[in-house]
Amino acid sequence: MEPVFNLFFAVGFGILVALVANARGRNVAIWFFLGLFFSCFALIAILVLPDLKAEAMKDESNQRRIRRMREQLEQERMKNKSFRKHTLSRLDVHDQALGMDSKNAAPPELPSASEQEQAALGLPQPDWFLAAPGGDPEGPLDLSEIRRRIENGDVHERTLVWHESLKDWKTLEQTPLADFL
Repeated sequence: MEPVFNLFFAVGFGILVALVANARGRNVAIWFFLGLFFSCFALIAILVLPDLKAEAMKDESNQRRIRRMREQLEQERMKNKSFRKHTLSRLDVHDQALGMDSKNAAPPELPSASEQEQAALGLPQPDWFLAAPGGDPEGPLDLSEIRRRIENGDVHERTLVWHESLKDWKTLEQTPLADFL
């Protein structure tokens, strides 16, 4: 009687593990036999392994979202292209009415990127002074010269810095220059 009970118990565990495997997107036949032979260990293993169905649903959801975003981006590009075409045709009509050609006019010169960065950070451009610890001060220097010296390795975070906006000499890492440079 006991061997029959053991067989039913093993088959029951095999079916239980197979059902859990099916719910988690795993191969039912393989997990049935693993449950049949290893009972509790197979059940623990299937519960510990990641849920493949949930991962597949996440991937599918991400793919749909990416596809939707690409479609929206393409629509925006088409709208922008249409708007540019419309604007250019209107400008051509205006140019024709005024008897001029604005297409060949040079655009205004933009400031350099480093000047824009400096302005955005609110750093004063000229009159910075540097001194190595225990050394003589050098300056006045502008930010581009300080940046060049940092790139060459002449200036590091322990270098002393002074500007009229600072009350006293400070190390480079204690000044607003540390963020900029």
